[in-house]
Amino acid sequence: MNIIHAGNRYQIYGEEVKTYKRLPAGTYQVRFHPMEGFSLSQRNDLCLSEEKVYGPSPDKAEKALKSYQLSNRNFGVLLSGQKGIGKSLFVRLLAEKAQQMGYPVITVSEAVPGIANYISSIDQDCIVIFDEFEKTFVNTPDENQQDELLPLFDGMDGGHKLFIVTCNDLNQISQFMINRPGRFHYHFTMTPPSPKEVEEYLQDKLLPECCGDLQAIVNFSNVVDVPYDWLRAIVFEINQGYSFREAMQDLNITRKEKVYFNVAVFLSNGMRFEAWDEPIDLNKNDRVRVYVRRFEKDIYPAGFSLTFIPSSAQIADNGFVVRDLIDLSWDEYDFRGTEEENTQLEKTWNESVRVTKMVLMKSARTDLFRYEV
Repeated sequence: MNIIHAGNRYQIYGEEVKTYKRLPAGTYQVRFHPMEGFSLSQRNDLCLSEEKVYGPSPDKAEKALKSYQLSNRNFGVLLSGQKGIGKSLFVRLLAEKAQQMGYPVITVSEAVPGIANYISSIDQDCIVIFDEFEKTFVNTPDENQQDELLPLFDGMDGGHKLFIVTCNDLNQISQFMINRPGRFHYHFTMTPPSPKEVEEYLQDKLLPECCGDLQAIVNFSNVVDVPYDWLRAIVFEINQGYSFREAMQDLNITRKEKVYFNVAVFLSNGMRFEAWDEPIDLNKNDRVRVYVRRFEKDIYPAGFSLTFIPSSAQIADNGFVVRDLIDLSWDEYDFRGTEEENTQLEKTWNESVRVTKMVLMKSARTDLFRYEV
């Protein structure tokens, strides 16, 4: 029998009880019981499931740990970005490195009044992770849950902890956490892999006999951002023998918003049509319709529509050139002649005018992408 005396309280435990001056390196979960209060329970370590990590995450994790060690107060890192973009992978990477350096890693997944004081009472260097922060600390019964954590992030307790906070939607977290390097020194915005990184990933993950769709997937990533969650799912399907097209039709990949591009269309007669912030719906469709317009007031058509295949888009400079264009049709006419002249001009255009190429450049709009995976 072991008796632990703390304050005016005596508690009896079995022979397996051990006491420590410092929390050993390991991974712990904050728990709360209405009768017993806060405690830490050991959980499985946050480890990488893949040997190779793509993109800038390894360098960013090293940077965060190095800066934390140089800091003399609590240090915060905020990670934001759409779902499936690699935030959890970054957390696992950093946690694994931190444990190798001897730091305990503590995860928080409950919003309980008093949790800030409890974390502050852990008087040693450690890593504290709030994954998907807005899911836990937004719309709670206590509306001040986020406010309670601000002094902790500020370092008002005199501690030296590294706080990692991930979120999918910055609009859902306290604006007092944004643009405040004193609370969160770094704000890493996680971005989708570039087409080059997509190609590297596919070369590593696709079976040799399943690489027929590799270039089509890379070309598709030229047109629309492809998160790592998508890539993993696509590779899983293709390695089973399914085509890229079938994988995209059947996978649980749905986008709520359209993708916006600036579009330039070059015609065989030397004319050029353009459109700005053109919404293009790439959702589970290998053919995409685009509407463009010529703004000069002359005898030429005011606009037309056409479709193209996203996987045929090839990267060029800062845009994407599409040459596989189909189903050209004139949707709006703005001829200025007589009815007979208009009919003849329409016939001439439909028979002879062709699109030679189309160039797409991603729009500068800030609401381009929001995926639900």
